[in-house]
Amino acid sequence: MMSATEQRVSIGGRHLTARTQGEGPVVVLEPGASGGGVYGRVIEEVAQFATVLTYDRAGVRESDPPAADPTVEDISSDLHLLLEAMAIERPVILVGWSLTGLSALIHPLLYPNDVRGIILIDPTPFTLFDHPDRAGPLKDPEKAVRNAKLLARLGYGKWWGTSAMVAWLRKNCGPNVDEKSIRDYARSLTNITRYGALGELRKMRQSCDVTKKLIAEHNFPQIPLIVLSAQVDTSISSEASTAKHANHKAIAELSALGRYVPIQHGSHMMTLDRPDAIVSALKEVVLTASELPSV
Repeated sequence: MMSATEQRVSIGGRHLTARTQGEGPVVVLEPGASGGGVYGRVIEEVAQFATVLTYDRAGVRESDPPAADPTVEDISSDLHLLLEAMAIERPVILVGWSLTGLSALIHPLLYPNDVRGIILIDPTPFTLFDHPDRAGPLKDPEKAVRNAKLLARLGYGKWWGTSAMVAWLRKNCGPNVDEKSIRDYARSLTNITRYGALGELRKMRQSCDVTKKLIAEHNFPQIPLIVLSAQVDTSISSEASTAKHANHKAIAELSALGRYVPIQHGSHMMTLDRPDAIVSALKEVVLTASELPSV
C-alpha cells in the first residue's frame, strides 16, 4: 500500500489540508456535498497509475471554514487556488461526485487551463430545482441544514448507531458491497468533522442556477467527459430518477468526447458498490487525455 503525503496548504489567508499518493498524471478526487463520502479502495487502485490528490474542503476536518456559505463556483475557486499553491502540474483529471459533479463541470469554464478530462459520479442534476417536488429534503435547504447541523452536533454515530448507518447504506446500495468499505463509510459519518461545510447544502439551489448560467454562456471544451449515472435509485422518486438520467445525458452531450454511462448495480454511493466502474472510467480518461494535442 502506498503511503499518502499530507500537507496544510495556504490559499489566500485560509488553509486546506491536502493529500497526494502515487505517481503519474494528476487525478483530483472530490467528495460530495459538505465533504461527504469516502473513496476507499478507489484511491489505492488509481494511485497505481496516477497521482491522486484528495483534500478537505473548507470547513471539513482541519481545513479552515469558508467565509460564507459556498456555491459550486466557490468550491471551484478554492480548488484552483489549491492547485496553484501546491504547484500541481496542470491540466489535471477532475472527478466530481454528487454536488461536486457541478463544481467539476464548471471548473474548465472558469479555469480553462486546469482540466484535461472530467468524470462525474452520479452528479447532482443542475435541473434539480426546476421541479422542487423532486428535490426531496433539499426543497427546503434551511431545514436540511438545521437537521444536518443538529446531527453533526450530536454525532451521527450516537444518534443512529454505526450498525443503523451500515443498514441504511446497504439498503440504498447495489448488491455487491464490500463490507470493509461500507463500515469505513459509516465511520466517516461519525469521525469526519464537516460542520463548517454544511452551508454548501443551503446554497444548493444557487449552485444549480450558476451551473446552468455558466453552461449557457460558455462553449464547453472538447475534453473527455464521462458521466457515471447510478441505476440504483432507491433513495429518490421514480420521477426524480427519470429527470436525473435525462440531465446526465444532456451533460455528456456537452463534449464531443462525452459519454453517458449507466452503471448497473451502482448507487449514489458508487465508491461502495461499483468502485470498479470509477477506476475503469479513470483509466479511459487518463489515456484519452494523454492523446489530446497540447494546448
